Amino acid sequence: MIGKIVGHGKKARYYIDGKKVSKRTFKAAFPDQPIGDGSGLSCVKPVESIALACHPKRAKEFEEDATKRGVPTVFKPNGSPIIRSRRHQREYLKAYFGNSIVNRDEVS
Repeated sequence: MIGKIVGHGKKARYYIDGKKVSKRTFKAAFPDQPIGDGSGLSCVKPVESIALACHPKRAKEFEEDATKRGVPTVFKPNGSPIIRSRRHQREYLKAYFGNSIVNRDEVS
């Protein structure tokens, strides 16, 4: 079964398998489902950052330093930090790089 919404707002049209259906029928076939708690990167689960990784032997040191800087961050044994949300990423980058680094995904 393939669902499709064309347009938005009051002008939205709903289709299932190419046949036009009511909004109620469409919602019954494709109920809304949560895609996260709204705090994650694009509302998904936490991500392992390869770009912000450190040497594996220094992971514990970086974890402690991040906590001292006010941005508690878990580092995996391979040295990659776990970034929990966009906010966490923004705070982590600011703590280490000031305002010199900007996540272009967040620029509107």
